[in-house]
Amino acid sequence: MADTPSAASNFRKRLKGLMDYAVSAGMHADNPVVVAKKVRLKTTGHRTWSEEDITKFRKHHEVGTPLRLAFEVLLHTGLRRSDAVRLAGST
Repeated sequence: MADTPSAASNFRKRLKGLMDYAVSAGMHADNPVVVAKKVRLKTTGHRTWSEEDITKFRKHHEVGTPLRLAFEVLLHTGLRRSDAVRLAGST
């Protein structure tokens, strides 16, 4: 899985969960995944949207749709996603 580090990381996470269950159910004495090295992902992160990206999104999603509302709230308030969700839940 060296060619697909994301897949390797996901596989490790799922295997760890499975082995945690096996230990809690008494099917295995320990979880060997805990000592296995984590896969390091090399990523540059998400790119910042350009004005062209914003215009394209606005043309595709009309005013009044949930996606457009969420986009405008996040764009104009600078809130984190989790804070925007809390803001929406307070109405």
